[in-house]
Amino acid sequence: MLRRVFMVTVLFTVTLWAADSQYFTAFWNVENLFDTMDDPQTRDEDFTPLGSYEWTPIRLETKYQMLAQVINQMNDGQAPDILGLAEVEHRGLTEALVRGHLKRKYKVIQQDSPDERGIDCALLYDPEVIQLKRYQFIPIPLPNNDKTREIVEGEFEKNGHSLFIFINHWPSRWGGTAETDPKRRLTAATLRQRIDLILKTDPAADILIMGDLNDYPDNGSVLEVLAAKPAPDQLLPGEFYNSTWPIFEAPDQGTYMYRGEWNVIDHVIVSQGLLDRDRFVWVQGSTDRFLQPYQLQRSGKYKGYPFRMYAGGKYLGGYSDHMPVYCRIRYED
Repeated sequence: MLRRVFMVTVLFTVTLWAADSQYFTAFWNVENLFDTMDDPQTRDEDFTPLGSYEWTPIRLETKYQMLAQVINQMNDGQAPDILGLAEVEHRGLTEALVRGHLKRKYKVIQQDSPDERGIDCALLYDPEVIQLKRYQFIPIPLPNNDKTREIVEGEFEKNGHSLFIFINHWPSRWGGTAETDPKRRLTAATLRQRIDLILKTDPAADILIMGDLNDYPDNGSVLEVLAAKPAPDQLLPGEFYNSTWPIFEAPDQGTYMYRGEWNVIDHVIVSQGLLDRDRFVWVQGSTDRFLQPYQLQRSGKYKGYPFRMYAGGKYLGGYSDHMPVYCRIRYED
């Protein structure tokens, strides 16, 4: 049974505006955005000046600058209207990134999750572009007192119509894919339970699911439990379209590289309500990974791999081991 979910209602008086009523919505696992202090409540001691990663204020500032380079270049250089992040230690880091480095004056939805490493998901949005109606954090009831990241849900509104966005970072495969599969299936079932409540009220609800699911589009947690399918024109009631499936099927594409092969573990999944050309609408073909040449290693044994921050415990000074994913959502009266 799901633990109680805390709902926070937020009221804003804003002017809703977006070019052509389109919203560029992105997600990025930014690979270990930590501060430099040891939190005794979490396993973050490696990310300190004396820790194994020798994580210093200078390296943190470099990380901010590199993340900002990518984020600010998205959306034709305007930065996303809505942005989900994963692997951020706490809200203060996200707010420092926004305040000191990003083009948009984002509002931040984030809280400390029960994850043992202390990493959270965050949902950022531009209040001058879209209105937030409410948000909540959905805990995952893993057995044996195991801990993982909460799912962040934001409900946005235009002209009385809602767009639900869920930002995810599901349990990793560390310890074995088969051994950890039940954790991801339970996380998918928890999300599905919340979504079914929305669909019960409005079967045509506009719902966007983004995040690092640590599973591929054809794995059971995504394909079966969440019911995110590969063909938008063959969906049964209650099923979703996994709009990252074309990236998954394309040769030499993906969001994450494992043993020299691209894979898709970062997803953009849309409800049938976003396909019906009424109210909020997913722009057909708009889902893609955001990849610029500078985000890849240019030489050496791992040429063509994501230019990540650390590899094998060695500091590389790169961006992230994941590529951002994005889509465009249009509003139609």
